[in-house]
Amino acid sequence: MPLLMNRESRAAAPKEQALVSHIVAHTIVKSGAGDLVFTLRSSSDKYYPGKMNQVTEHLERGETPLKAALRGLGEELGLRIAPERMEGLGRIKIEDMNYNIRIYASVFTLRLDEAELKGLRPTGETAGGSAIVMPLALLPGFSDRLSKVDQEVLRDFAGSLR
Repeated sequence: MPLLMNRESRAAAPKEQALVSHIVAHTIVKSGAGDLVFTLRSSSDKYYPGKMNQVTEHLERGETPLKAALRGLGEELGLRIAPERMEGLGRIKIEDMNYNIRIYASVFTLRLDEAELKGLRPTGETAGGSAIVMPLALLPGFSDRLSKVDQEVLRDFAGSLR
């Protein structure tokens, strides 16, 4: 049976909403032992409130992904890192229909020594300035506490974390 649509039914039909795109640099921060460093998002954040995530920074106009990653490490964790310490892992596209977003992320990794870990200074951008160091073995039990971005990045780049 054909579907009959008149002017009123067309107006009431849901319109497909365009996804909002974000271009970001995402940094997987690890300890020397391979533990991962997360920050805790504020419960008032627009995206992923109250979730744990790694350092993710929007690119500013004319900024390279590496410069955005370095800026994010400084802003979110108080780290000043030489660019040559960053390892580029690749790129990933993530779509999250819960937030109507599409994220294009350049993914980096950075290994910190014990002194750097102890010197982390999370900012007020994170929930109360919180940093969480989590052993990889505990990650599966906490995956529901991670943002979708972190879940997909860790899944796609798991082989690079060893």
